[in-house]
Amino acid sequence: MKIALKSVLALAVAIAIMLMVRAYAFTLYSVESPSLDSEIKKGDKVIVNRLLRSHLKKGETIVFFRKANYIGVIEGLPGDTVDVNGKNYILPERCPCNPHCVARNEYMLVKTADGLVMVHKDDVVGKAYKIWR
Repeated sequence: MKIALKSVLALAVAIAIMLMVRAYAFTLYSVESPSLDSEIKKGDKVIVNRLLRSHLKKGETIVFFRKANYIGVIEGLPGDTVDVNGKNYILPERCPCNPHCVARNEYMLVKTADGLVMVHKDDVVGKAYKIWR
């Protein structure tokens, strides 16, 4: 009886640790959107590092949340000049609506299968890595 209880307790602890790691550190996703200009395509399995949500760089693949999870490639960061439909825009580093604002702009331009979208850093789930097809 003691062996069975120890086994059940060990299994419960292992499941709890796995759920915590999956909730706070790493998550697995299947890409449901059409092909992107990166190495990740529809049907691929990706692991998302939830710990890497800041200090992202141009060209990195991320998963972000907008009523559902989306995958995209960072095309521009604050301060970058981007070309959208033949017009050049500068992604502001500071809030453009208030001249006294000193807060950093935390939006980035992300290319998805549906086009370009602005994503706030708080909407980023994490950095995505392809693991298998």
